[in-house]
Amino acid sequence: MALHLPSKVHPGAFNFELQNTNGRQPSPVTLRTLADGLNTVALYQTKLLAMRGQWLATYDDGGAGGTSVWPFYFRSGEGRRGVRFVLGLIDSSTSATSPHVDITIRDRSGATVASGSVYHNARDSGTPWDGNSVLNRTHLATKDLVGLSADTEYTVEIEAQDYIAIAFMCALEIGAAHADDSINGIVDPSKFVVGGPIYDEHWQDLLDAGSRHWRHSGCHYLSWAGDWGATSLPVASYGSYTNVIDGTSTTVSAATPGVVLASENHHTATTDPAVGSPVKMAVKARRTVGSGSLSVRLNDGTNVISVTGITTGGVDDWYTVTATLPSSLNKWDIQAVVTSGTFELDAVCLFAYSA
Repeated sequence: MALHLPSKVHPGAFNFELQNTNGRQPSPVTLRTLADGLNTVALYQTKLLAMRGQWLATYDDGGAGGTSVWPFYFRSGEGRRGVRFVLGLIDSSTSATSPHVDITIRDRSGATVASGSVYHNARDSGTPWDGNSVLNRTHLATKDLVGLSADTEYTVEIEAQDYIAIAFMCALEIGAAHADDSINGIVDPSKFVVGGPIYDEHWQDLLDAGSRHWRHSGCHYLSWAGDWGATSLPVASYGSYTNVIDGTSTTVSAATPGVVLASENHHTATTDPAVGSPVKMAVKARRTVGSGSLSVRLNDGTNVISVTGITTGGVDDWYTVTATLPSSLNKWDIQAVVTSGTFELDAVCLFAYSA
């Protein structure tokens, strides 16, 4: 077991046909290049998990009691250790004494795995609000929350406290500082030496790492959340499947608001490209008034991915379903239907999922 520091630049292409056809012996140089490439993927080829912002001409803040905004649900890839948050924070009120953002990452049992707070520049010490323009009051901050495990599902909660406004938020995975070949998805490149033996276990290391990255480090397709806080879904407006963004459209068209998902060539080695890619959809919602249930779906006009039977809330109000995403470039609408009562919808997420 050892630590390695691969290049941040992915190794160049190599002539695998020259090495693996015509009866030639396997090349240690080729296999070492492959090992370095897998380690580069593990450390540096991380996923964008969420990105949101709000219009600065008229923006919302957390108020005195705080507001939960822009939650998301994700699956960590191989070799990942945490999430980096990049935030644009606006000091929005003279009434605030300590404007800040609280971020919490939980596992699927609801247990807190990592948490932290991000304060507006110097305001945690009581520096007075200066009344300058929005741009002058916008403070760029980053926060790394680490201690996460690879190939694990997590939820993220973001709380805007004491009148803080979040102009924008970006969240992305963080890879490990070094490639530790004692963990899954990392390969020891020093095993492949010119003139040295290539054992079956060396081949197995390469195959296992490649398989894990292909199955567990796939694309995070979607993290949607309301503009600021939860979106109310009363049965009066959502008695049939209705677009949750415009609140009126019931059919999918090029003119309705939605998202474009590019899933070409994202299928795994064990799935048929004509069938599509395995995914998991996660919905955060809860019933607030009356009885009944909520169903939320992604609909491209032909295919649907649905989470049904949402009632009073699951673990942290998240509900999930596994499905298949067609291997194509399609525009999808987020739709919801309520049988009775009123529900709040916080977020809809979609990511590659293969066991």
